[in-house]
Amino acid sequence: MFPVFLLIFLLIFGGKCQNVQIDLNSILEGINFRSDNVSFHFKNLNVQNGKIEFDEMSINGNSIVEEEHQKEITSTPKNEYIFEYPELAEMLDNDIDPCDDFYEHVCHRWIDSNNISDDETSVGHMDLLTQRVHSQIQEILESDYTLDTTEEQKTVHKFYGKCMKHKKSPDNKAYEMLLLQLAKVHGLKKNSTLTDWMIEFRPMNFFVDLSVGINEYNSSLRVLQIMPSHPTLSHNAYSKREYRHEYLAMRQFLGQLLDLIQADDVDGKVFGGKAEEYEARIEAFFEVDKQLAQIAYFDQYNKTTTMSTFSDLNSLFTSLEWDRYFSSFKDSKLLDLLKTIEIQIIDEEGLMRIDKMLKTINQTTLEYYLDWEAIMYFGEFFDYRYQEVMQGYNVAVSGAKTQSKEKDCMSTTSTIFYDLVAQIYVQKYFPTSTRQEVTEMVTNIVESFENMLINNTWMDKSTKSAALEKLHSMKKFIGLNDQIFNTTWIAKKYEKLSLEENDTYYTSMLKIQQWTQNVILSRLNTTRSIQEFEFPSTDVNAFYDPTSNSIALTAAILQSPYFNLSLPSSINYGAIGIAIGHEITHGFDISGADYDKLGNRKNWWDTTTMKTFMNLSKCFIDQYSNITVDTTNLTIDGRLTLNENIADNGGIRAAIQAFKKLPPPTNLEKIRGLETKSPLQLFFISNAYVWCSKIRPQQILSRLYSDVHSPEKWRINTVFSNQPEFAEAFQCKLGSNMNPVKKCKVW
Repeated sequence: MFPVFLLIFLLIFGGKCQNVQIDLNSILEGINFRSDNVSFHFKNLNVQNGKIEFDEMSINGNSIVEEEHQKEITSTPKNEYIFEYPELAEMLDNDIDPCDDFYEHVCHRWIDSNNISDDETSVGHMDLLTQRVHSQIQEILESDYTLDTTEEQKTVHKFYGKCMKHKKSPDNKAYEMLLLQLAKVHGLKKNSTLTDWMIEFRPMNFFVDLSVGINEYNSSLRVLQIMPSHPTLSHNAYSKREYRHEYLAMRQFLGQLLDLIQADDVDGKVFGGKAEEYEARIEAFFEVDKQLAQIAYFDQYNKTTTMSTFSDLNSLFTSLEWDRYFSSFKDSKLLDLLKTIEIQIIDEEGLMRIDKMLKTINQTTLEYYLDWEAIMYFGEFFDYRYQEVMQGYNVAVSGAKTQSKEKDCMSTTSTIFYDLVAQIYVQKYFPTSTRQEVTEMVTNIVESFENMLINNTWMDKSTKSAALEKLHSMKKFIGLNDQIFNTTWIAKKYEKLSLEENDTYYTSMLKIQQWTQNVILSRLNTTRSIQEFEFPSTDVNAFYDPTSNSIALTAAILQSPYFNLSLPSSINYGAIGIAIGHEITHGFDISGADYDKLGNRKNWWDTTTMKTFMNLSKCFIDQYSNITVDTTNLTIDGRLTLNENIADNGGIRAAIQAFKKLPPPTNLEKIRGLETKSPLQLFFISNAYVWCSKIRPQQILSRLYSDVHSPEKWRINTVFSNQPEFAEAFQCKLGSNMNPVKKCKVW
């Protein structure tokens, strides 16, 4: 029994403590645990009347706490709390001045000691945690049924099995079925139209994406949303030397793919063997995709959301026969409904540009391009020869090989059945104590953000009042949305999905795609619950949703190194605490500012205050746009990353203020090996540590044009350099890299 007492103490207070006395009677009740290979070392131990006193204690081994209720430990510090965190303590490089390059000061050794896996584009703490979570999910998917396994969860296991069977021994039946579909549309007596293709390959979309989402002007209602489709390659691939390799890789990929396709179309149903057709097919792809890339590029900062009627849609995008398309759905009432409700158009200008483009493309070019779209959409179901060609393309573009069969199937399964997988995952890996502690952190950081708003000097009274109302109305989902355990909701969602034993992976996916579209369309024009916010609890991520004014922290991210009950508050507030502040701040970035407390797109800003807000934000645009990224001659796009940069800078301010208000013994907490570091220094070190990352050169280039986040190094150095608390904590001289004279601040 005696080692058990020490284990419980350690798991709550950390690995090593000095001069502490504890009342064991206050903590034993209601705690369940298990431990493996644990050894204890203590100095000057005294046990009397249920109390343990000692000068120093340490523990080694693997241990896991499984708790229904974690009781607060009453302790009396005589000196200070020492915690074990060697992974962090051993990484700091004291040869690098923290006031010169803090990211390198914390991450240099970590980067040197970690390698990128062959099937990954980067390695960082988020990547490593994701790999750990994926292994846990894979274990779940490969485990046998239990008495508690629901029928819906059995479908998940069944689908994973079909995926693995296909990956291990892929056949080419999917290609044969696709060839018949292509022959059908090509064989129409009249020239095939975009409508013919949309009907034949539904739910696949061409040129326009259709979904059901939240009405941005009435967030309680779901509407049909229509927006332009994305190009395959970026505008940069066609226009910038640094991205030329993406264009060349695609050209080689199309040629290799076409060689296989023509060889397998032995009867020449669709793909002839003539040299001129071969070249024409490849050129058709680039002719259309390049125009789509140009449209997407020119519209990226000018997207507007408008409400339209069905009759307006017919004149807005004439290339699709909307009446005929929606009449082809099994639900005969769908078209009638659409004619009576508003439709949400996202990027109306982009849709009009695509419509105009389609009128200039000849019929053969259009059909060749649509062939490519269908082949790429269904290509993952083709045999191993196609998979090898696709892997070659992935390596050329990203530098990473294709994932293993197990990883691939795990990823696909957990994406489709995210709520069912989450049911099992959170029960097994997400303790109640974590949710309770993080909820308290969220409350503290929201309170700090509230004080930031109250003390704001550039907002007028009316706008400040509306901002405070929005903050107070913000909903918080910690780990999961409890809706995933609503058996009625789950049963209704999955009641019409049935995978039979003789279904292949391909036919199963066709069923799932059709079922998904039916589920989505069934929500059209229905009311959304105020607590509705669907997100994947098994993703290592955090979210803000403007249309519900909600933040979410997934169960997967609420574990080490982002959150650990056994580590000091400085470490947790510096890691997950800043992430919490980041998501809260998204409600008040350039995009979030367009939505009110209910999630409606509505102007609640005074004109003068908004002008000040935009001017303050411009400081960030200029600051980040002047950063040249290491190993490239390219700069960060300050406009593309603006919202995330505002959230990074505002989020850390909220987390700093919340952390500084924590009561003792926070001010006594130390890390073994970093005893000279103050709690606030540990706060900043912790945040830098979780962003340590090594990235392939191809991925750096890709992120610079597609990722709305700044690269990791500048999510640390630039953000910290804007914080007076950082300069004070590390005594950085004014004018040094980490304490510039000019700083940017919105919140």
